[in-house]
Order: sequence, then C-alpha cells, then structure tokens
Amino acid sequence: STEAEVVGSKEGKPSSTRVEAKVAEESGSSSGRTSGAGLDLLCKNGARCEGYLWSQDRGTCTVSVLLPSGARAKDVSVHLLDRGTEFGTRCARKLLVEHSASGTRVEGRLRHPCGCEDDDLVSHWEIRDLRGAADGARVLAVELRKLAPAQGVVRWWRTLFEDKGEAEVDVGAIEERGEARGGGSFAEVWETAHREVFGKKTV
Repeated sequence: STEAEVVGSKEGKPSSTRVEAKVAEESGSSSGRTSGAGLDLLCKNGARCEGYLWSQDRGTCTVSVLLPSGARAKDVSVHLLDRGTEFGTRCARKLLVEHSASGTRVEGRLRHPCGCEDDDLVSHWEIRDLRGAADGARVLAVELRKLAPAQGVVRWWRTLFEDKGEAEVDVGAIEERGEARGGGSFAEVWETAHREVFGKKTV
C-alpha cells in the first residue's frame, strides 16, 4: 500500500487535498516507469526544472521534489527564510528544502513572497510514494500560500524562483486565469481592487 507521511500541517491534518490528489493520480506505464502524464500534474500551470517541479492554482504554489526510495520525513527539512511583511501579512521570500540522506537540496529566492503565518509554521508539506516509479522513488510536496495584493485579485507566478534562470510560464495561457473568483473579468476585479487600495481609477 502507498505510504504517506504528513508533516507541517495544522492540527496534524493534511494542509491540502490537492497535493494528495496529484500524487494519487500518478500512474505507471506498462514498462514500470513513472508516467509522463502523472508528472505533468506536478507542474500544472508551472514547470519542470532541474531538481524540482512546481505547479500553481489561484491560491497556492506547490513545489515537488523527487526523492529516492526509502526517503523518510525525519531526513527532510523545509525552511521559509528572509521573512518580512507584505500586504499586511507575514511572509517569506526564500525557500530551502533539504533531504540529508541523499544530499538533495533545493534553495532559492521566490519570485513573489509567500505567506508565513507564524514563527513555528515553516510551511505545509508531505512526503509520499511516487506511484509508477520503477525504483520506488518518493515525492516531497511543499505547498506555499500566495499573497494577493487585494481581495479578489489572483497573482499568477511566471517562475517559482527569481534567481534560477527558469523559463517563464505563459500565464496568459492558464485556463483558470480567464475568470476571477466570484465572477467578473480579471480586469474588472483589478479595477475594483485598485480603487480600494489607491482610491482612484487606473489609467
């Protein structure tokens, strides 16, 4: 059976069912290799980069780091660094993920700050088996909460990190971007939010 270790969640519960669903949908090919379609789910609206994959939806970015067979949570450390405040919310501007047993390390300055609710909460993350992997590889999924400049405004990230030389995502091609949450076009929501923040219409 698939083993999962959930760490960094409030009250001991998984922070998001999205990450679990993505990994659960990984399916093996007849050759026993990891399904390419499954890996595509781990970089939906994001990208596959050297050493990690990332995906995003309206409210979160999820970083997926592939780990070797037998990787355990006790060997993993996740840190949100360079903390500050943006839009009145505590945030972090750097991410560091390490797996000591394999020497895996993903570190960089985030394209945009992510939420960091308190000093004890590094982030929401989980490690579980990567189904379809012939060598029993596992995946560490780290969920980062996006910060919005105003209520109803969605910020789509073009890259995960700003210092890794990642190819930029074409955010205009993201299907979910067309309509803002709660109805209305993105332009209408942005106009309303701009008036709320600056007290005037955009030009």
